[in-house]
Amino acid sequence: MFFKIKNLKSKIISGFTLIEMVVVIGIITLALPAVFAIVFSVLREQAKVYAIKQARREGDFALDSIQNTIKNSAIGIFSDFSLTPAKEVCNSPGPGPSGNLYFKSKIIDPITQQQDEWFEYVLTSNKLASYSGSIPTNPNTTTTVNLTTPQVTVTGFMFSCSRASTYSPALITIYFDVTYSSSSFQENQATLHYSTQIKLTNY
Repeated sequence: MFFKIKNLKSKIISGFTLIEMVVVIGIITLALPAVFAIVFSVLREQAKVYAIKQARREGDFALDSIQNTIKNSAIGIFSDFSLTPAKEVCNSPGPGPSGNLYFKSKIIDPITQQQDEWFEYVLTSNKLASYSGSIPTNPNTTTTVNLTTPQVTVTGFMFSCSRASTYSPALITIYFDVTYSSSSFQENQATLHYSTQIKLTNY
């Protein structure tokens, strides 16, 4: 009588040993903080770059607007919007006043056919704006144009003027700071300082 003996092949079960699992967990535990630190650093740098970009965009626009308007339109500098000869400043050699300055515009008023338009730049509620009007000025007819948005804060805005000689143009100095802040975190904030000088070419 013959018996058939079946050869049972043992199945090999593959897997991780306990030691291997402990090693892998240890490596992950050591690597995760470093990975998170790198990711956080990259995100922080991106936030800082974005804040600088926003502050520069607003500051550049405001400064370009002021420079172009003064260069192309201003023909005199005054201490108030009456534009009377007694109120004209920086029309003689030496340093002039600083603060709010009013510029007489070369634009001819279509109604009076006179050069009686004025404009100035003011800081109100941390926003930079231009005011313009005619002589005599009615507050209801004054035009206001905001040069910056509520996304940024403008501080330290100042105008000053001086003149080197009787035959040289007045030199206007402008400086201000623009700060962008999207949160209380320092990496989400950026402050840029602006400073320039403009020659009054139309005098």
